[in-house]
Amino acid sequence: MLRWLIIIIVLFLVYRFVRRHWSLKGPAAQKPPNQIQDEMVQDPVCGTYIPKRMALTVNRPGEGQTFFCSPACRDTFLAEGAGDRHQAKAKEQP
Repeated sequence: MLRWLIIIIVLFLVYRFVRRHWSLKGPAAQKPPNQIQDEMVQDPVCGTYIPKRMALTVNRPGEGQTFFCSPACRDTFLAEGAGDRHQAKAKEQP
């Protein structure tokens, strides 16, 4: 009985080794991991960098898109008249 148990365990380990290292699909069939490629943008009010896909945006004629980390930063920017002061501050930061 013990001999059969050892034989079964050895066969199982050999099976796992062969399946892991000599797959029929090969390395070309393996899919690369899903990675999200996203651009980081800076909030002109607080200077926080956030992913572009998560940012709130404001489109103003002649200025293009402006990105914000939160509704509070967006409202502050709009309340201060297009954020001229914040744009100058953002340019000063490295």
